[in-house]
Amino acid sequence: MKRFWALIVFISLGFGQNVFSVRDTIRIGIPIIPASVVIVCGDDTIPSDSVIIKADGTIIFSSKPHCDSVKINYFPANALFMPTKSNLALWGTEKENIKAPTNTPQQQATSINTNGYITQGIRVDQGSNLSSTGSLRLEAYGELPMNFSFHALLSDQNVPFQPEGTTLELNEFDKILIELSSPHLCASIGDIDANIKAGEFLNFTRRVQGALLATEFERMNASGFGSINRGKFASQRIYPQEGNQGPYQLHGASGESDITILAGTERVWLNGKLLVRGLDNDYTIDYNLAQIMFTPKRPINSSDIIFVEFQYITGVFRQQFFGGQIALTPSKSMSLGIGFASQLDDRKHPLSAIDSSVMATLTSSGDSVPDSIVSPQKLWLFTSKVGLNLNLASISIEQAISSFDRNTFSTRDDEDNISNAIAVQSILKISDALSFEGKVRYLRKNLSTFGELEKPESQRQWGIAKYAGTDELTTELGANAKIGTVNLSAMVGRRKVGDKTSQRASTVMSYGSEPISTNAKFNIVKFSGTRRITATLDGKTKIYKKNGASLIWNWENFNGAADTNRMNFDPSINLSTGSLKLVFGVGVRTQDIRRENRYNPFYRVFSPKISAHLPGVNILFSRRYYNSFDSAAGNDFVDNLVKLSGRRGFKWINIGFDYSVSGSQTEVLRKVYEEVEPGRGSYRFDEQLGEYVPDPNGDYILRYEHTGEFSRSIRSNGNITFSANANRYLGGSRLSSYLSFNLANKKTDLLSSLPFPATLSSDSLCFANMSAELSVSALQSKSVKLEFVARNYTNIRRDLASGEETNRESQFWQAISGRIAGFFVKGKIIYTKKRAKRPALRGELSEAEKSIDLSASKTFLRKLHTNHSIRLSLVSGYTANTPFEANIIKYTAEVSVSVFRFTARTHAELINIGSSMEVPPYEVAGGFTRGLNYNLTLAGTYRAGSMTDLILNLRAMKKSIAKVDYDVELRIRLRF
Repeated sequence: MKRFWALIVFISLGFGQNVFSVRDTIRIGIPIIPASVVIVCGDDTIPSDSVIIKADGTIIFSSKPHCDSVKINYFPANALFMPTKSNLALWGTEKENIKAPTNTPQQQATSINTNGYITQGIRVDQGSNLSSTGSLRLEAYGELPMNFSFHALLSDQNVPFQPEGTTLELNEFDKILIELSSPHLCASIGDIDANIKAGEFLNFTRRVQGALLATEFERMNASGFGSINRGKFASQRIYPQEGNQGPYQLHGASGESDITILAGTERVWLNGKLLVRGLDNDYTIDYNLAQIMFTPKRPINSSDIIFVEFQYITGVFRQQFFGGQIALTPSKSMSLGIGFASQLDDRKHPLSAIDSSVMATLTSSGDSVPDSIVSPQKLWLFTSKVGLNLNLASISIEQAISSFDRNTFSTRDDEDNISNAIAVQSILKISDALSFEGKVRYLRKNLSTFGELEKPESQRQWGIAKYAGTDELTTELGANAKIGTVNLSAMVGRRKVGDKTSQRASTVMSYGSEPISTNAKFNIVKFSGTRRITATLDGKTKIYKKNGASLIWNWENFNGAADTNRMNFDPSINLSTGSLKLVFGVGVRTQDIRRENRYNPFYRVFSPKISAHLPGVNILFSRRYYNSFDSAAGNDFVDNLVKLSGRRGFKWINIGFDYSVSGSQTEVLRKVYEEVEPGRGSYRFDEQLGEYVPDPNGDYILRYEHTGEFSRSIRSNGNITFSANANRYLGGSRLSSYLSFNLANKKTDLLSSLPFPATLSSDSLCFANMSAELSVSALQSKSVKLEFVARNYTNIRRDLASGEETNRESQFWQAISGRIAGFFVKGKIIYTKKRAKRPALRGELSEAEKSIDLSASKTFLRKLHTNHSIRLSLVSGYTANTPFEANIIKYTAEVSVSVFRFTARTHAELINIGSSMEVPPYEVAGGFTRGLNYNLTLAGTYRAGSMTDLILNLRAMKKSIAKVDYDVELRIRLRF
């Protein structure tokens, strides 16, 4: 068979195309056989575990090759396999490949392709103890007879931690997945996503370890799964603090604080919008600490509604989880469906021994289990659904039966485990322009489901939510009509939860026809003797065609059942001529919050405004007149609102910016630490510091008291982007940067709203979040090629807006890489600092970490490749790992040499820990003690053949007051 060769030459940094970063990608352009790929770098080959090879011809490098170009030798897949195309979605993986139809029917031959590696070794330590080690990665795929396709993935890296939640996509270290699919059948075994959509009461997605089978035909589809659940499901409402981006702690379903989130299972909503994970997106999450933090792209306010769903790993009981669904369509007028799911904690085989006293408590407590004890639980849910679709009318009936036992060790309180629910929905379609619909839903008390039936925003629309031990009855009637260009929807409803009743009416109307277009929404809820009204109206009217004048209005009113009464009215007139567009408007806003709930000011605002839209620049100016209803709302004041935005390009320079600044006032709150049951709080009192410090197992909780004192503040947020491509002017240089910020300052001048260093260190600052990045490529010549990247993130928060306490965290990260005199050089400097100012004994606490990384590599005579690196790290201050004043200095050096088939690597780490305390704790950081410590690793690899490696590892560690701890490991790695 003919072999194809591809020569890929990496283009230099100066041209800005194919710049090599931590991961670089080569696309050959045709499907290939991964197992046939051999990558030649100089006179040596690159190990297959250093690259990711995909069947579509994509090759991803995990590290920078030591040569300027590589040769790729491969077999094209077209010579072996028939073309494939995407068809039905594979259950739980959203992917399936089936054989494309051909004109010449012939029996397809079985063809399975594999790639990966297996490593097995033996380790001996200083005590002559023997142990085995190993890792495995295997991927297999191909076509089978009878139109079946096959894919399998097995990965076991022996990595005892989860991936970081800072990127959109996660690489799972340990995963097993075997998929078999055809046009009507698919089966998966291993790490799967169980997806059950069996109606209103049974609707969930879970990541589990088990087996899944799904089939689909014209009138029937079914699916089922069985598994050992990898995590327990929980949902949590987060109550944010003004200007605090996090981290916010997540808790288990029973209030557990020490949990580990299962990677990739979280879903986060902010004010009803689903957010995206990643440093460049909306939020990041630490799965091991169960903490979520929002990026500067999503500034957090105290009035935001944050809702999180996730699965977390439990270490007490193994959980069995299975379920399934069947949907039938006997005819066009009838549909049938059933669904079932069960979740059971295995009490007979607990993962850890249960103490006799705990067992006695579980046996006698029934469903009233103390929060400090995790009890085995059992939940099952069965649903059935019938649908009839006649000419003008359709009706669907759904029933559910659930059973939830909170403590399977006890039979007490089991009489209320079983509950049920029913939902009936009908639609009467008179014509294409008119239809009516109705819905009745009844939930008995103690109904349990696999997730929330309604989101918080739906509960707010009704004013009340179902709570344990109560029945719920909801009735809704609605109509939809279309008259010309007018679309109208109306609904009235009643909900009764226990002895509380809520009545709701809502209307949605839209109209669109020259010269008027408008949308209107109205919702009114009455419950507990109060009313909540929400109404919005927005639209546009063109009043003069010649110069493009138009009238735009927006009106919103919200009456929150004596909690909040808010109204906005915002009409404006637009005038446009040529490249200039002017907008004149006036806004009227009122907000009233009852005295007992003064977390926000209540006020009345009158704000005339004017805005101008020029080519590339938009400007808005508004004068705001603030009037408080009484002294509890603060003082009357007048302030300005300014917004600027624009995008401009000048030859080789591009600039973009958004900025807004406005005045406000903030109430000063007083911190109060309230003592609770031991171990149930979030703070503890530190005797050495003389103040309260965070502790998930503490004895105190934090709450705020109103002081009735208000202070003026100025708030701003914005972002600035800049890029320049000076290829023709500065020897192939390129520059790009961005800055984003959100801050509040108790000063009233405009300059205090900008993120200057003086502003961030001012005692008048309330809070600030700022991130910035600078990237520079310069001196792009044949002998010298440099690229510089710097990032900074700063989060500052002054509690109470009073200047008494300050929490500040900042990180500065910069890297430089390039080629100088034949050496490929790269360096990195990371500086992280946390500082807390306290009105206590120590005055100010600080933690700082500085690290410098330098490395250089070069190839001599095409056979000898060397790599040298050194790392210097300094950690000082009062930290979580060192609960005293300490200095930690780390020296790290790495050297690697490759010649012919041999590769040797050395990693040495010298750690010197000093402290002002005479008797510090025995272990202070990473298991090391005060004094001089070292850690040494030597590794040698010999390539015995094209698919075989021999590896020898030597590790030694010496603590300052202990003997040397070492082990030797011999490994054999086979690639296939």
